[in-house]
Amino acid sequence: MMIGALFHVAVRTRDLDGTITFYTHVLGMHLAKRPPFGFPGAWIKPSLTDLAPSIHVYAGDAAKDETGYFAEGTGVVDHVSMVAHGYHAYRQRFVETGLPFRENRVPDTTLAQLFVYDPNGVMLELIFDVATESDDVSTEVSEETQYQPKERWFEESCYQNLAEKVKQVR
Repeated sequence: MMIGALFHVAVRTRDLDGTITFYTHVLGMHLAKRPPFGFPGAWIKPSLTDLAPSIHVYAGDAAKDETGYFAEGTGVVDHVSMVAHGYHAYRQRFVETGLPFRENRVPDTTLAQLFVYDPNGVMLELIFDVATESDDVSTEVSEETQYQPKERWFEESCYQNLAEKVKQVR
């Protein structure tokens, strides 16, 4: 028996358009072809075209739990981590669109992390190997944006009108 790479993460949403906007226009991922499941949703893939869709989004009734409620966040799963490149560009995008984020440096490595929530309260970690970044990634992290494992800073209101915010920063 053997497990391979993580295939995808499924996210339930009450705001399909906002979720697609976040993953495609804020993170720079791409929509992928999705089978006709009979309920609304989207498959979203990394920027590299040869990779499989890694975010599957469920919307409509399929996104509700058995009580008819839309859940938020990740429950016992703390966050989803994705390899990324372009630390400063992502950090600036979060600032420009008004999305709260946190950052961290992994001690004794060349890894830097940016943490941000998607519109559904799913915490994402973007991890960067600063040795491969073209711009200098300072080892200093301000106290106000320093990632703290127990802190939760999701503010749903920051994701309202996200499409308009994204247009303004383009």
